[in-house]
Order: sequence, then C-alpha cells, then structure tokens
Amino acid sequence: MPRGWTVLEASRSHGIPHTSVCGGRARCSTCRVRVTAGLAACEPPGDDEARTLERVGAPADVRLACRLRPVDSVSLVPLVTLDDPPGDREVAVERRVAILAASVVEHVATGRRSLPHDMLFAMNRMAEAIGEAVLEAGGEVVEFTGEGVLAVFATDDGPGAGAARALAAARGIDRRIALLAAGLARECGVEPLVHVGVHSGVVVQGAIDFRGRRSRAVVGRAVDAARLLPEAARSAGRRFAISASALDEAGAVAPAAGPARVLALGGADLAVWIADAVPDDGRVEPLRA
Repeated sequence: MPRGWTVLEASRSHGIPHTSVCGGRARCSTCRVRVTAGLAACEPPGDDEARTLERVGAPADVRLACRLRPVDSVSLVPLVTLDDPPGDREVAVERRVAILAASVVEHVATGRRSLPHDMLFAMNRMAEAIGEAVLEAGGEVVEFTGEGVLAVFATDDGPGAGAARALAAARGIDRRIALLAAGLARECGVEPLVHVGVHSGVVVQGAIDFRGRRSRAVVGRAVDAARLLPEAARSAGRRFAISASALDEAGAVAPAAGPARVLALGGADLAVWIADAVPDDGRVEPLRA
C-alpha cells in the first residue's frame, strides 16, 4: 500500500473484504483491527479515533482501519467480519430526525370474550390508522409490532421541519383512533387506547439484511428515549408525552402552566411535556423544568 493510505483504503483497493458500517468516518468500530506486529509503525490515534476506541473499551493494539495510516510494515487482523461484507457501500447514515413512538393497548369491553381473529382484525385497523397518519404527515414507519409503532421524520428541508411533522402525525393519530374507536367497540368489543411520544435527536439509520430480505433500522440514544415516552404518558394517565427539544424545534405552543417535568429516561434526564392534546404550532421559548 502507498504511504499515507489508511488500512481500510488498502483493503478495499485490493479486494480484501473489510467491514465499515459508517463509511470510514470513525463513527463506528466495525472496521477495527488488531495490530499483531509493527505497532511502533502506527502513529497515535487522532481525537475521533481515540473517542470511538475508548467507547468500545479497545486495548492499545486495536485501531480503526479507516484512520490507521502505517508508516512502515505492519501485520494485522480484522476483528469484525461478515460472509458478505458491504464493501464500499455505506449502510448507515447519521442524521438528526424527529421520532414518534406509539404504544397500542386493546381493552376488551366488559362482558365480551376476546376472540383471536377479532383481535387481529382490530390490530390491523389500528395499524392502518397510525400508519396513514404518519405517511400523511410525511414520516416513515420503520417498525410495527402488535404493541406499537416507531416512525421517523426527516429534517432535510430545514430545522424543526421533522418535529413539526411528528406533532402533526400525533394529531392525526389522535383523530383517526377517535373515529375508529366506536366501530371497533361495536364490531369487535375492543376499545383501543394509544399513547404517543415525540422526541428529536441524532440517530443512525441503516438496514438489516437477512437472506435477501431487508428491513429499515433506526438506533441511538434518542430512539431509546422516544420508546419510553408512551409509557411515561400512560403512567401519568395522559395520551401524549413530548420532549421539550421536539416542542422547541417545532415551535409548538405549550400552555404556560403546562406540566413540564424531568424524567429519567435511558440514563439521562429529559424535559417532557405530558398532556391529552398535542400543542399548536408557533414559536415559544424552550421549556424549563
């Protein structure tokens, strides 16, 4: 390899499989290698590499291939391997988004037996209602289970756009579930209840591949916090839990006496507004709890 090349550049230029999920930006640790000989020929890690190595607890002989530029001969072993590595294709993108998490509860009406087929019918109707509200607001559903939905809203067309769309989707979910509830109670004896959380933050978006099948994936601390918001709303006996950061980015107007509170979510304190209605659009000062 020419002097000045990174190990990752050398691997790819010679057709040697080498995993790198973040595209060679020192934002992940999947390209890391163990230097088995010639460690003295490796200059110390820069700030970006050092931070990533520290986060994964890497020993001194482990480096990131996307940052390691040997000045002499070295021997090394890749530590993360795949049967079919992604090669030069970037499979993960870091971006700021708004996140909507909806938790679905199906109460069976008193005096009615819960029939599996009826429950499945009700779950599908609720999924349609939530999904349509997300799509109508310009979001993307990335996960759906019988217990809830996770959706993201991009901020590509300006700061706050994603959060504003997520709040619009939350309003849409509220309207659609309200219209659906009477019919489901009459037809299936199921009373739907949906709790919605909205948050914003930096996530990593990518894909999960298995035998030719691909599904979207969104991960990060912001996602972990958003997943906990519906339960925070449910515990408070309310329908919505919206983080102060999402409210501020969207320019949403919260009542001056609104119940802003600090919740310990995902190992960090998060200022959250909990209510039975989604606030209107407009600009306000960030909430302080």
